[in-house]
Amino acid sequence: MSDKKVSMADFESLLNEQLSSYRKGFNPGDKVRGTVSNITSQYVVLDVSAKREGLVPIADMTNEDGTLRCKVGDSVEVIFAGMQNGTFLFSGRIGAKQLIDRSLADAHARQLPVEGLVEKEVNGGYEVTVSGRRAFCPFSQISLFRQEGAEYIGHKFNFLVSEYGEDDRGTNVIVSRRTLLEKEREVQRQELIEDLHVGMVASGTVTRIVEFGVFVDLGGAEGLIPLKEIAWARDVKPEDVVKTGDKVDVQIKDIDWDRNRISLSLRGAQGDPWNDAVNRFPQGTTFMGKITKLEKFGAFAQLIPGVEGLIPIGKLGGGRRLMSAREAVTEGQELLLQVDSVDLERRRFSLRPV
Repeated sequence: MSDKKVSMADFESLLNEQLSSYRKGFNPGDKVRGTVSNITSQYVVLDVSAKREGLVPIADMTNEDGTLRCKVGDSVEVIFAGMQNGTFLFSGRIGAKQLIDRSLADAHARQLPVEGLVEKEVNGGYEVTVSGRRAFCPFSQISLFRQEGAEYIGHKFNFLVSEYGEDDRGTNVIVSRRTLLEKEREVQRQELIEDLHVGMVASGTVTRIVEFGVFVDLGGAEGLIPLKEIAWARDVKPEDVVKTGDKVDVQIKDIDWDRNRISLSLRGAQGDPWNDAVNRFPQGTTFMGKITKLEKFGAFAQLIPGVEGLIPIGKLGGGRRLMSAREAVTEGQELLLQVDSVDLERRRFSLRPV
């Protein structure tokens, strides 16, 4: 029996090792080497060491005389073009040249990436050199999101040729980086659908700060951190905690793929401060606390950021009968306090002045 358990454990270890080496996805334009596992009437099927099989149109792997240039078991090099019904779709027409050397007409027709250098900013967009020719990329097509201070000039990126033609002025080439990024994003989104689950902590990049929260790019989809999930402390402004471009860890609170909505929590990824407060402030503990909010029934004071306790109005007047906590304390005031009781079930601290 023990030998069988060891055998199963070894098998599981080997399986996990193999799965960890699998690629989750590819970016359009990536060169990939795969092994031909099957050939159908429409596609050459490839094992590309990923979770899914790869498909190459049979025409891409056919010579001019109609014969196939590969067989089952052959190792071939292909270019990732995108997703098709949940399967990786590749192009087999690579040849000996690099992507940047492929003719722009072919790149436009087959919607394959070309490398371009952003030369300068012009009216309405950027001038980009691709395959030795001048092309135009509109401002709206240079990135997925508008980012203040983003620098593109002098940098090389992959683009898709969105328009290609000849007119009286010569060759007209319009390129889009955004379209390519959107294709990459769709591949990443499929991986997120498989990998994300409620409760887990994921990493992302802050893309926008708005009145009702913060948007975070998770690499394939955006999620929203509502204001109440920014921090444990009261009345914290998003811009006081994060800024656009920051890398953050967030907890997944809710996922609705049908509506493309992901709810996130920044404070949830930081751990619940209540547990820390309970350990640090048992009944009878004295500490200097700051008054954070005044109510008719008492005043709230902060123990640690994100955790407050209530000083009932009956314990504020030093024996005097008060109509409001404002008669005894003010917001922002610091005073020596003692933990009167801790209600673990209701998560409440009751405090008294010392």
